[in-house]
Amino acid sequence: MALASATWIMAAVTSGCHSPKIKKQGIENGKEMAEQYCGNCHQFVPPTVLDSATWKLHVLPNMAGRLGIRVWGESEYYPPSEGDHPTIDFSDWLDLVAYYTHTAPKQMDTAKLPQPFVKDWAVFKLTIPAVADTNMDATTCMVAWDTASSHLYTGTEETKLLNVYEPGGKLLHFFRMHSPVVHYSQYRNPATDTVERMFTTIGQIIATDQSRGEEILFNPEKEADPDYDIVAAFQPRPVQALPGDFNKDGLTDYIVCGFGHEQGALLRMQQKTGHKFDVDTIKSIPGAEQAQAGDFNNDGWPDVMVLFAHAQEGISLFLNNQHGGFTEKRLLDFMPVWGSTSFQYVDVNHDGQPDIVYTCGDNADYSTVLKPFHGVYVFLNKGNFKFEKAYFFPIHGCYKAMVADFDGDGDMDIATIAFFSDYINRPEEGMVYFEQDKPMHFIPHAIPVANMGRWICMDVADYDHDGDLDIFLGNFSKGLLAEGVKVPWNTRQPYIILENKIK
Repeated sequence: MALASATWIMAAVTSGCHSPKIKKQGIENGKEMAEQYCGNCHQFVPPTVLDSATWKLHVLPNMAGRLGIRVWGESEYYPPSEGDHPTIDFSDWLDLVAYYTHTAPKQMDTAKLPQPFVKDWAVFKLTIPAVADTNMDATTCMVAWDTASSHLYTGTEETKLLNVYEPGGKLLHFFRMHSPVVHYSQYRNPATDTVERMFTTIGQIIATDQSRGEEILFNPEKEADPDYDIVAAFQPRPVQALPGDFNKDGLTDYIVCGFGHEQGALLRMQQKTGHKFDVDTIKSIPGAEQAQAGDFNNDGWPDVMVLFAHAQEGISLFLNNQHGGFTEKRLLDFMPVWGSTSFQYVDVNHDGQPDIVYTCGDNADYSTVLKPFHGVYVFLNKGNFKFEKAYFFPIHGCYKAMVADFDGDGDMDIATIAFFSDYINRPEEGMVYFEQDKPMHFIPHAIPVANMGRWICMDVADYDHDGDLDIFLGNFSKGLLAEGVKVPWNTRQPYIILENKIK
C-alpha cells in the first residue's frame, strides 16, 4: 500500500512539473501519442492553437478521463489501479502531457485585424421597440420573423416563454413552454396551401445529456386556441428542425439537429397521416448545429447540408439516396477547439456556384481564452464539392453570419454577431456588417450597438415592408464572461432592430 502511494505521488509530481529537463524523446513520443490517440476521435490538434495553461488545467484533464486516466486536482494524474482499463499506457500519457504543455505558447496572440473597423451605422438605423415587460434581465435565445403574419417571435431562456410581438414591439400574447424555444421554421404545405409552424425547444440551454427537447407544431397566432401539438419529445437538446418533403410523399418531414452534449444525433422526423411522425437517426454523434436543404447534386431530390460542432467539427453533405436514406459526403473539417457556430450555402462571388460562409466562436467549454482563429470565413466552391478558403476576418466569439444584399448593389454582404467578444479591448466586434464593395473585398462596419445588448441570435427579414432587408438582434444579457469584464450593455431590452434605410 505504501509503495502504491509513493508511485501515485511520483506520477502526480511528474505530470505537474514544468522542468526544462523533460527529455526530448519524451516530447517526440508525446507527439506520436497525440496523433495516434487524439486523431482517432477527431482532427489532430497541434499544441500551438491554445496556450500551455489552458492545455494543462482544462483540456488535458478532460481528455484524460476519456482515455481512462485518473485525474487528481486540476492537472495531476496517477497510474491505473486494479480494475482500471485505460486506453493509453500511463507513461505514454505523461509524454503526451509534456508534449502539449512544453511546446504550446505561454499565451495566445490577440487576433490582428486585417483592416480597421469602420465605426458607423452603414445602411442601418436603430429601432428600439417599446417592449412593455423589461422588469427582468433579457435572456432572449431566439428571434424569428414570421412572414405570414408580420409578427416577431422570440424565445426566452429564463421564463421559457414564446412571445408574439407586433412590429412596433407591442406584445400580442405569449405561451409558457416546457423549456426555452430556440428555433422556429415555417413551411407552406402545398397539399393544403396552409402555413405550418414548427417550434423547437432545447430542454436546457446549458450543456447536458438530458433529452428533454421537443418539436411543437402549432399556430401561435390563434390566441384562444393555439392547437398546441407536441409531435416529438425527449430529443437530445435539439437546436433546429428543418422542414422539407425528403421522401417526396407530399407530407412535410423535418431534419432535426439534436446537438446534445456528450450524446446527440442528427434525426429525421418522417411525417405520417394525422401529423404523426416516425423518428429515426441519420447520424449518431453530438454537435449537429445547423442544417440547410437543397438539391445539391441536381438529381431532383432534396439533400441536406449540416454543420457539426463538438468533437467532430465540420460540414457534411447528406445526399438523398431516393430510398428513404442519405449518404454522407464530408466537405470541410475543423479542429475540435474551433467552436463552430453557423454556416450558409450561398453564392458570394456570383460565379454561379454556391459557396460556404462559416463562423466559429463558441467559447464556453474547456478552453475559454480568446482565440485568433475565431471569426467569419468564406470557402469558395471550386466544383465537385471542393471548397477553398478565400476570406477570413477575425472576430472573437463569432456566433452567427447571415448573407444578403443589404445595400442593394447586387452583390452579397455579410452580417455577423459575436457572443464571446473581446469585451475589454474590442467590444465593437459584437455586431459587424461586412459590405462587399468589390468582388471578395469587404468593408467591416462595426455597428455601434455594443452598449445595447449581448447578441446571441439574429434574423433577417423585410420588417417594414419597404423592399430592403432589416436585422433583428436578440439580447442574452447573461452568461460566461472573461475575468475582469464588467457588463456594459443594457440587460433589460430583449431585442433591437437594425432598420435598413436604403429605401
